[in-house]
Amino acid sequence: MTAETWSAIAAFIALSGSFLAWKAAAKSADAASRLTEIERRRWHHEMTPQLRAAVVAPKVWDNAELRLLLLGPTALHEVTLTVSIRDDWPDRKSTLAGGPTADEIAATIWGPYRFNRAIDGGSEDGRSVETFRLTMGDYKPIALIRSAWPRWTNQDHWRTKYADAPVRIAVTCEHPDYEPWTVHLEVPVDIDEQAFFKPK
Repeated sequence: MTAETWSAIAAFIALSGSFLAWKAAAKSADAASRLTEIERRRWHHEMTPQLRAAVVAPKVWDNAELRLLLLGPTALHEVTLTVSIRDDWPDRKSTLAGGPTADEIAATIWGPYRFNRAIDGGSEDGRSVETFRLTMGDYKPIALIRSAWPRWTNQDHWRTKYADAPVRIAVTCEHPDYEPWTVHLEVPVDIDEQAFFKPK
């Protein structure tokens, strides 16, 4: 073989080696990236805010109080919370002729309580309250009022339906060092004023 041929072979071998090295480095970088993402998700999960919640409601009143306590993790120190009420049955649809419309279903709080529009910056539909900050070890009281029964039922049926139902809430927690978390809670209604403060 000529010198030119040997030179071409050497160049091809060198090029192949460079390609294989690049491919190995790319696979290594991809694996490292996946491991980093897994670790990030694990750490994010471990840092999920720990909340204690209670709904205290005297027997004879229509008003109640949702209480939220931030228990941990201590490294968070303080989080910003956005609280909303969840329906008892997501994606509910009307199955009866002449029944409620989709807008009426969406506008109804399907549960025992809604937020009081006159207190804590409650939304017009009673489903959410203004965002607030909560420091470790502190609790936030939020005013509730019984949910309004819709036009296609009556008060007695509505109250009976939700007599022993929990208040279902979604709490979006934000901290400047982490992506947001959303914590779903089902909070039983308790008539014991001190229930919230008893050790679990």
